[in-house]
Amino acid sequence: MSPESAAVLAAAARFLGFVGTLLVVGAAAFRFGVARTIGPSVPFLAADGLHRAARLGAASGLVLLGALPLKLFAQARSFLESGEPLTRELLGAVLGTAWGKGWKAQAVAGILVVAGFTAARLRPWPGWLLAGLAATAVVLAAPLTGHAVGSDRGGAWGFPLNALHVLAGGAWLGTLAVVLVAGLPATRRDGLVDPGTVANLIHAFSPIALFSACIAILAGSVLGFLYLEGSIAALFASRYGRTLLLKLGALAGVLSLGAYNWRIQRRRLDGMQGVAGLQRTAAAELTLGGILLAVTAVLVALPMPGED
Repeated sequence: MSPESAAVLAAAARFLGFVGTLLVVGAAAFRFGVARTIGPSVPFLAADGLHRAARLGAASGLVLLGALPLKLFAQARSFLESGEPLTRELLGAVLGTAWGKGWKAQAVAGILVVAGFTAARLRPWPGWLLAGLAATAVVLAAPLTGHAVGSDRGGAWGFPLNALHVLAGGAWLGTLAVVLVAGLPATRRDGLVDPGTVANLIHAFSPIALFSACIAILAGSVLGFLYLEGSIAALFASRYGRTLLLKLGALAGVLSLGAYNWRIQRRRLDGMQGVAGLQRTAAAELTLGGILLAVTAVLVALPMPGED
């Protein structure tokens, strides 16, 4: 495998890991945020939605675990020239590095996620408590194979800011995905969607999305400032900076659609046409979110400005 192919594989593995992480956090946020708010008034929605969310959380844990062998393979290949064989000795050496220890932590977190969300499906209490703890473990393990621990530019703030960025991003886009995949189908009664129930669901999610988006952007902005060492010129003069600009462009699109959903679509949930419109624009928001994650999967492996 050529170095270029290994880099593509590594980016794909990181993308899968990001998707799994955001969905795990989103499933937990749906339980402890959205469902907790709407449960007393719409119990059938909370119960069915939580069962679907737990199933999605467990599946996301499997995605996390499935991405890990690809990440390890790609990381080991990055130390080899094209055509050199991959050996068990090299894999062991990679696992002994700081990156390898982070990889092991992510493996443990992934196992906990599958176990926790599976338990939540079978026995909501204490299953959801275990699922919440597992989601926390995923958030704390996520920065351990990236710039947060691989670069000194973040300083003492690198790890906590990165973890906060992951947590807030999951509570924002991850919960939006869970609302679409688990929450909206649970609003059906006798085969029909109740717009009033959908409105309750979206109104419960909106404050979480707004707060989480602000935190994610703030933490990401501080990290970007630290990694660029405050240099605006580095945004245009370095590969890292130009890729960061692509991420910011995708973020602008996500924010624009999110603002439209919050200010316009949320107020139109008085009929089926409004529900259908919300589903379309929310799906478009998630699609742009996927592009954002794809760019981030490339960005986190790039050398900092001045290091390339």
